[in-house]
Amino acid sequence: MIILYHEHPLKILKYSAKNIWLLIFPLLRGIKAYRLDVNRLYEWVKGSWFDLLIITAIILFGYIRWKFSLITVTKYSIVHCQGIIFKIKTDIPIKNLSSVTIEHPFHLRIFGAVKFYADTRSGTTPSNDMHLLLKNKTISEIMKKIPSVSQYNSIKYSHKPKLYLILVFSALFSSSLSGIIYIGTFFFQGGEIAKDIILTSIDIISAETSKFIISAVPPVIWGIMIFLLSTWIISFIINLIKYSGFSIRHDSDIIEIKFGYFTKRHFNISMKKINYIDIRQNVIMKLFRVMSINISCSGYGSNTKNLPVLVPIITKRTLNENLSDIVHARFSISKQYKPKITSFWQYIWLSVIISALILPLTSIITYFFPEFHELAVFVTVMAEIPALWSVIVNLTALFTSGITFNDGYIQINYAKRLSFHTAIAEPEKVATFQIMQTPFQKFFKKCTVSIRFGS
Repeated sequence: MIILYHEHPLKILKYSAKNIWLLIFPLLRGIKAYRLDVNRLYEWVKGSWFDLLIITAIILFGYIRWKFSLITVTKYSIVHCQGIIFKIKTDIPIKNLSSVTIEHPFHLRIFGAVKFYADTRSGTTPSNDMHLLLKNKTISEIMKKIPSVSQYNSIKYSHKPKLYLILVFSALFSSSLSGIIYIGTFFFQGGEIAKDIILTSIDIISAETSKFIISAVPPVIWGIMIFLLSTWIISFIINLIKYSGFSIRHDSDIIEIKFGYFTKRHFNISMKKINYIDIRQNVIMKLFRVMSINISCSGYGSNTKNLPVLVPIITKRTLNENLSDIVHARFSISKQYKPKITSFWQYIWLSVIISALILPLTSIITYFFPEFHELAVFVTVMAEIPALWSVIVNLTALFTSGITFNDGYIQINYAKRLSFHTAIAEPEKVATFQIMQTPFQKFFKKCTVSIRFGS
């Protein structure tokens, strides 16, 4: 017997919302023009009948679209049919599922609504293959047909990091950039606001010292500093809330990952569909010999909302033990194929050029706009720090990069932006192996190797 499911009724609003906003402004004008007493209300309704008719039609159209959006789940596939005249049918065989994601956002829980995502290894874009808004009861029925970690005696690995490790993870993977969208508008007048805050705070300690500091540093610089610090703190808090309660367990086929406080997320990941293991470190993590284990798998971390974390923080000493328990792979310190020391310029040339250009550009700006001298000096310092940091990272990558074949796995060590990565995968997961040579590289008998894994 085939059972048909509808999406959650809240989806009617989404189907209707595409065009309904066009009538907001005439409605607001109508409400403003008339006092809402009995007589005026009748006149307003009489004069706005066309607007109300259009709104009713839009909502009715949304309802019809929702009514024609049907989900069918069998033991073999998940099927979503939508469309009134032009039908779109999405059929995902359950055996081809790479990952299934269930999200319980805080604002949808009171309506009993759940976001459901299903992904396969098809396609080249990070968008989800299927995205539905469902009732709790419907999601329970669907999950009965989808492979999951259900039997306690079949669990081969289970791990729940301690709170302090989540704190460290949130701090290491927080950035000012991700926090800017939450706090940027509050610092539009950053210079003056920051100046007042700093003056008030430091005056408690020493009035004379605070006056000296504030007069020596332009207000806009204080604004930038507090802005960056504030956005980092916001990003840290968001990550801490997002990844709180992190837990992972798996049996022989499925990895189950759960985390989140306000938005609870539940992932079922097919172990066979994992493209590769990604061990990540930044410079600070490398110094303290800790790392984060991530994975590349369609649907898990493929968008920008979540990191594809498998184990948030782990020490280098216990890395192989955990890798062996989770994916039966091992990390190798030695490298069979690695770049020669004479290749150093290919690693650092871009960072060196950027770093070298910052000072002359700042001098030019200061020459034509002397009133911005203090700000230009500050921006120069702030720009040089990441530029020089990039030189250090890329130079370190020269000594840490390489390719190794170990116990039936291929291991690739490389650097990307300001992070170090170690990709570990089965050789059959390699999709393309590309060797490139510029005329300069050909003369010195060197090449660039690019490896892409199946997705």
